[in-house]
Amino acid sequence: MIAYRPDIDGLRALAVLSLVLFHAGVPFFSGGYVGVDIFFVISGFLIVALLKDEMQSGAFSMAGFFERRLRRLVPALVLMLGVTSLFAALILIPSDLQSYGRSLIGAALLIPNILFWRETGYFSAQAEDHPLLHLWSLGVEAQFYLLVPFFMFWLYRKTAKTAGIVCFVLFALSFAMALWGAAYRPVAAFYLFPPRLWEFMLGGLLAAGALPRPSGKILSESLAVTGLGLILFAILFYAPATPYPGLNTLALTLATALGTALLLYSGMTGQNMVLRALGFKPLVFIGLISYSLYLWHWPILVLVRYALPAASGTLFTALALGLSLLLSFLTWRYVEKPFRRQKTGHHFYRTAASAGLVFLGTGMALMATNGLPWRLDPTLRTIEREASAGLKTIDQCIDQTPLPRPTSMPAQTMLCRLGDTNAAPDFILLGDSHAMGLQAVVSALLKENGRAGYLLAHQGCPFLPDMPAATPSPEQCRHFTAQSLAFLQDHPAIRNIMLAARWSYAVTDAQDAGQTPDKARIKAAADSLASLTRTMTQETRRVTILTPIPEAGYHVPKHFIRTHYLKQDHDIRPSRADYDARHRWFFDMLPALRQNGATILHSENIFCDHAFCAVQSAGRLLYWDDNHLGTDGGAMLRPLLMQSGIRNQ
Repeated sequence: MIAYRPDIDGLRALAVLSLVLFHAGVPFFSGGYVGVDIFFVISGFLIVALLKDEMQSGAFSMAGFFERRLRRLVPALVLMLGVTSLFAALILIPSDLQSYGRSLIGAALLIPNILFWRETGYFSAQAEDHPLLHLWSLGVEAQFYLLVPFFMFWLYRKTAKTAGIVCFVLFALSFAMALWGAAYRPVAAFYLFPPRLWEFMLGGLLAAGALPRPSGKILSESLAVTGLGLILFAILFYAPATPYPGLNTLALTLATALGTALLLYSGMTGQNMVLRALGFKPLVFIGLISYSLYLWHWPILVLVRYALPAASGTLFTALALGLSLLLSFLTWRYVEKPFRRQKTGHHFYRTAASAGLVFLGTGMALMATNGLPWRLDPTLRTIEREASAGLKTIDQCIDQTPLPRPTSMPAQTMLCRLGDTNAAPDFILLGDSHAMGLQAVVSALLKENGRAGYLLAHQGCPFLPDMPAATPSPEQCRHFTAQSLAFLQDHPAIRNIMLAARWSYAVTDAQDAGQTPDKARIKAAADSLASLTRTMTQETRRVTILTPIPEAGYHVPKHFIRTHYLKQDHDIRPSRADYDARHRWFFDMLPALRQNGATILHSENIFCDHAFCAVQSAGRLLYWDDNHLGTDGGAMLRPLLMQSGIRNQ
């Protein structure tokens, strides 16, 4: 029987506190998300140790194992889901409530991590509106629990040599997937179980006795100090401007996992100074309630911020965290402990399945009803419907009959005919989804002037030859720009080129104003545009560049609907100062582009005054989401776009 180690509860406390403080936005905890990595290693260590003991003693039961896991996880989860669902139905606007319904289905089916992998990014602005986003890690844990007893039962019957080889191969494959995913599929590597398996196995291999027990007090102390140092380094010294997930931060995940493993390993022969510190009673108490604290803190932060967006500061954070601690203690004391101690028998399977069906049905009902839209007045319902329809049309040709795309182009590339169908195309609009969003107004202007042109665009890829953007992948963007240049060479009749893109998002990865952009990427972007404008001018083509469209930083229709639905009164306009700070690098390179003959169209002069940038005009919203212009926003650019070579000279 594995002996109780208070330092493991202290380690759990370190994990959950780092996560909670990170989610609460407390300074110096920008790397607190690595708390999940601590949990994963601990889970691998404890579960494998438990299964090993049971199998060696002949007491192992598959049904008993799963029943204990259900009694450990389900009661507190059911309580949290029930309370959160009630408040979500009262607070969330229909589109967000519908999304909540999807996450509820994911939680009921034990696949929330797969759902969020497909839907959203953990570090995106939209993540703050998902009350159940934190359950992604519970999904990863649940998938580990589903597989590990079968795997160990099979492995236990093999020779030690065979078992060692199999474990080593699985560990290596999982870590290789994490490494490859961090470079090429970072969101998948973050959310999915296979690239996370190596973390569980790191703890599991220790519990299985893959290493000889450490001997000597000095070695034990050294291992513990090193382990704690690695964890604290990952939590406290992560740079907020570093893009995550990605290769740059896989090292922090590795450091955290190794640090946790070293702490667990150092305690396999007794206590040491660090483990005694982790066994400090207040830390142990936080570790005991860590599961409930993890369940409660995120929905509380999300729903309170959602209902009171103006609330911020130390007092708000303290109140939200205080409420989380209170609910966590009550849940641990009156829900977790009684169910874990109760000998319920195998009928608990039926209870858990019934709860899952209730939440599955609730989620399906919220989706089927489109998030209970009857709670909104007709005007707000119309705004939400228009916003949803607008986003669905951004990546479609306006006449919905795209031109045949050359097979050499990436599959996601859009190629559309714009303007007068009877005219020969001599104009092209190049860029990413911001260019896609302008095709309606550009096509209308071309048609009015008896002109024709093309839209050639790829989501996430500005037209920057030889300079791959960060999204959706460097290879796709490099391919897109190369094939676009080939398209221009194959169509010498195109004399006017207009570039539009979400430049700062793709070039600097600094999605929030004030973050420090990457100087090397900025120089590469500037060199690329300078070379492009110089080459096009030499070919007697005219290049027009649209400055960055102001980004609201939040989903404009949702915030507008939310402020009216919840009867809030606060200014939702983004500041001009934030716009200038975010795009300063872009404006710094414009003089050189003008010298090369480029025409610069200043979109910020249309939407911004000296203090703020508009998100609505004459009662109409200008955006479909947080950064894409809607029909009315595009229409405001008509006078400016007339300077782009659209009008006959």
